Amino acid sequence: MSSDKQHYNKKNMGIKQFPKDCISQASVITSIDLSNNEITNLPKEMGAFKVLTHFRMMANKVSTLPVSFTTLSNLRHLDLNANCFTEFPTQISTLTNLEEIQMIQNQLTTIPDCIGKLVKLQRISFTANFLNHYQKD
Repeated sequence: MSSDKQHYNKKNMGIKQFPKDCISQASVITSIDLSNNEITNLPKEMGAFKVLTHFRMMANKVSTLPVSFTTLSNLRHLDLNANCFTEFPTQISTLTNLEEIQMIQNQLTTIPDCIGKLVKLQRISFTANFLNHYQKD
């Protein structure tokens, strides 16, 4: 974690689990970068990151998001590139302040229309998936 206690960075560390020391500092962390690791699951405590605005989880092995992800109301940038998602995580549709979603190189086949609820969304990237149509809920 950087000296200003707001940015948590453990990319390229080969870690397999979401770091417990990150969870213990959830109330002050605004940015998390855990890219290029081997993390398979996000903890149910994700909802504790009330001030989180940027979340990078690129190149891990995550395939689902916990229900508590829906409470990350300050999240603006989400990077889930190169993971194992086969379905679009509908929890994302509750994140009304989200401005950017990156889910390049997953295994998505559809994107549900609930993504339309994200009225502040400015950038979206779904290339290198298996998209064949836009799914209406």
